[in-house]
Amino acid sequence: YHRVLNSFDDWWIFDFAFSPDSKYVAALTNDPAVFVVNVETAELVTTTRATKFGTTAITWSPDGRRLATSGYEAQLWALTA
Repeated sequence: YHRVLNSFDDWWIFDFAFSPDSKYVAALTNDPAVFVVNVETAELVTTTRATKFGTTAITWSPDGRRLATSGYEAQLWALTA
């Protein structure tokens, strides 16, 4: 099974992580931006900017309600339905 979920123009994906329920994937790009995509529909759910270049890792909280990124600094985002 193979599916291209989204095209991120000329950006590189540094890291990505599936949500705990596997319904979403979050991708961290060199822009630096975070994209959350619905795996089943391939629709972009939300996007936000990391504040610093050098952000290189992303992970979901165990309950799937927050995303954390790290690199030069750590950031935490609360996601809404």
